[in-house]
Amino acid sequence: MKHYFCIFSVQTSKIKEYLFPPFFQYFFRRRIVKCLLCHQVSQDHSGVPLRVDGRYSLQEPLSLGAYATIYKAVNIINHQIYAIKLEACSEERISSVEREYYILKQLCSATVVGIPQVHWFGQESSFDAMVLDLLGPSLHDLLGFQGKFDPLTVHYVGNQLLSQVHYIHSRGYVHGDIQPQNILMGLHQSLTIFITNFGGSTQFRHPETGAHVPFCQMSSVLAGTPAFTSINSHLGAKLSQCDDLRSLVYLLIYLTCGTLPWLQPRHKSRGFKHTAYSAILEHKQTIPMEQLCADSPKLSSMLLYIHALSFSETPDYGYIHSLLRNASDQSQLSIDEVQIIRQDLSQADCNDLDPSAAQCLSPAPPRHRQVHTSLSCGPTSFSVKSPMIAV
Repeated sequence: MKHYFCIFSVQTSKIKEYLFPPFFQYFFRRRIVKCLLCHQVSQDHSGVPLRVDGRYSLQEPLSLGAYATIYKAVNIINHQIYAIKLEACSEERISSVEREYYILKQLCSATVVGIPQVHWFGQESSFDAMVLDLLGPSLHDLLGFQGKFDPLTVHYVGNQLLSQVHYIHSRGYVHGDIQPQNILMGLHQSLTIFITNFGGSTQFRHPETGAHVPFCQMSSVLAGTPAFTSINSHLGAKLSQCDDLRSLVYLLIYLTCGTLPWLQPRHKSRGFKHTAYSAILEHKQTIPMEQLCADSPKLSSMLLYIHALSFSETPDYGYIHSLLRNASDQSQLSIDEVQIIRQDLSQADCNDLDPSAAQCLSPAPPRHRQVHTSLSCGPTSFSVKSPMIAV
C-alpha cells in the first residue's frame, strides 16, 4: 500500500498542474491546513471551554497563533455567528487579547468603518476571551487565486486602508503590523476592508499631554511581520505614523506584483517569516527606489514622500490620498471597473476559507505591559469611507 501511495504521489506531483487548475490546488492545500490546525488545537488547548459567557458556543478553530487562538462561535440565543479570540491567562503579563480589547474600545465608533466590533470581553475558565464580528477572507487568502490584483483593485484597497490608518493614528495609536493576513474582507461579498490584529499596537502620543514619544531604540526584538515592517521596526526602535505608512506601501507593492524583492519565492506560500530577518533588512536598506517600484511606478511618488517623513512628523494624509488617486488616474470608477474590483475581492467563498483567520497569525509580542484605558488625544468621531466607490 505504501509503495502504491508513493507512486501516486510522484505521478500526481508531475501532472497536477495539467489536471488541477490553481483554484483546486489552493483549496486542497487549505483543507489540509485546516485538518492539521484542528488536530493541533485539540492537542494544545484541551482545556478550552465549550461556551463563553454562557451564550457563545465554540465551533471549529479558525486560526492558531503564538499567543491566541480564534474560534468560530454561535450565539445560542439569537443564532448569530461570531469569532472568539482566546488566550491563556498569565500572571506575568497582560495578554495580547486584553491589550487588543482596550485598544479596540478606544477605536470602535458608530461612524467608523473597517474596525472590528467587540461584543464581549472577559475571563472564561483560565482564558481571556474576546467576542468579535466574524469577518471574511484575508487579502492573503484572496491572492491565492491569481497571485496578484488588478491595479484598480490595489488603489481601491489602498484608499480604504489609508483612511483607516489615518483614523487609527488620529486616536494616538500605531498599528505596527499592516500585512495581507491582517487585512480582511467583510462577509457576504462585501467590499468593505477591515484592519485586524491590534494586539501589538502601541501609542505614539502621551495619553494625557498628547506629546509625541521621542525616538529611541527599545530592543532587538522585531515587532510585526518582517516582509512588511519598516526599517525602524527591524532595528528595534519605537514606531510612529511613518512606519505604518511604509508598511502600507510595501503591502500595495505586494498586491500589485504578488511578491516583494526580499521574499524568496519558495517561502512565499509558507508564510512571511521564513526568509532571514537580516537578509530582509539589508535588502530594504539597499534596494534602489526605482527597482522597488519597477512594476508599480505610480506608487513611487507615494513611497518617496513617506520615506522623507521624519519620526515625529505628522503626514499629510490628504496629499497621500491624492497620490493614490493620481495612481489610479481617476476618482470615479465605471461599472466595468467596479466589476474588476469585485472579481478580485469577492472570488472566495467564505465558507471554504477561514474567516477572521488573520487576526492572530504571527502576532507581534507586546512591547509595553502597561495598558492605558483612556486616551485624550484625537477626535471623538471620524468617518472612514471609501473615497472611490460606495459599498
